[in-house]
Amino acid sequence: MAHATPNGALTAAEIAADTEVTQSRIIDTTIVTTSEMTLMEKLEGTWVPAGYFVDSLPITPSKRKAGESIQSNRWRMANAPAYMSVKFESNSEGKDFKLCWRDRTGNHVKSDFVKFAPGITRAQAIEKAIVNYDKHNRRANEPTYLSVEFDHESDSKDFNLVWKDGASNKAPARYAKLNEGMTKAQAIESAILNWDKNERLIVDKYNTKLIIALARMRIVRFAKEGTNNFPYIPQDLRVNDCTLQCQLASDEFEEYYGDIKKVHENLKRRKVGAPSHRM
Repeated sequence: MAHATPNGALTAAEIAADTEVTQSRIIDTTIVTTSEMTLMEKLEGTWVPAGYFVDSLPITPSKRKAGESIQSNRWRMANAPAYMSVKFESNSEGKDFKLCWRDRTGNHVKSDFVKFAPGITRAQAIEKAIVNYDKHNRRANEPTYLSVEFDHESDSKDFNLVWKDGASNKAPARYAKLNEGMTKAQAIESAILNWDKNERLIVDKYNTKLIIALARMRIVRFAKEGTNNFPYIPQDLRVNDCTLQCQLASDEFEEYYGDIKKVHENLKRRKVGAPSHRM
């Protein structure tokens, strides 16, 4: 994924699922992952300031433990702007459609604390949220995301480049253009590095949770068995082949490149192409 500052390129659903943001970033710098965006870049692009808080929101448990009893965050006080967006799971069978509210700091807020702004009806707010959800993803000059796609279990292991809009929908390559100053090679390299980075994060997170869970269950079993018998670990509590293995795009590309290089060398020996057909 390689693109310039994606102002408003993420959907509400992605924002709700993504807590990785950066504190600040120089404007118009090129980023590789959405975690390099600031919270406001994500929030302002897809959430609509359609209401305000009728009362100050409750303080967080951590602040309460610290001895605070009054809301001190100005973005969570009465009359602060409330942001609304739509949320739905397009891949689910039910395709549930929900309305979501947040404060300016990006935290979810119950609708009980929110009132629509003067002059804005519920229907208008929903319509605006839906339009805002869509318009940032597929219009001209909006950021496009380059990614890689491959099936490591197939025999051919085809390696493809895929363009997507901000809502992760595939977009024809003819509608996409590389950022100024970025070469195709740089974009492909960034897409591969981004794939590998996210793949490692997912695999490490899963394997860590798995190993910790198995270790805890072993401890519980040892405690129940006591010290009379020699400790025994049943098959279902062993790691075995349960851990995930990283499927890195860089590995797949290495094999893909080898095949393409062979094809190039063979075609060159056959003297095909425009240079060989000039009269």
